[in-house]
Amino acid sequence: MIRAPNSLALVRSKKGVPAPFRLYFAIGLLYKLIDVNQNNEDRVPNFSAEQCRGARAMLGWSQDDLARAANVARQTIADFERGARTPIANNLISIVKALEKAGIEVLSDNGIRLRKTDR
Repeated sequence: MIRAPNSLALVRSKKGVPAPFRLYFAIGLLYKLIDVNQNNEDRVPNFSAEQCRGARAMLGWSQDDLARAANVARQTIADFERGARTPIANNLISIVKALEKAGIEVLSDNGIRLRKTDR
């Protein structure tokens, strides 16, 4: 089969995406990742490393326990708590949601407390 240089003639990846479109697909994913991680001040809670350490202590959790519950790497928790870096927005949200699911209430004044249980 003779193909023209710019032809889409059945050059497909394993997933069935024509070769010229693989780049556009990858760029689209990149833009989506950038969109998710940019301008998240309104979506990312004001959550500090101190709150994270305190919440873990209140629950009796190790960094591994929190990492498993939040589905993030343990190194992400360790780096955040020692101030080496702030996790990307998605990871920070996952950490807060895992702690809230376990009964921690994150307060707006940089505080935390155990959620009151209904009796």
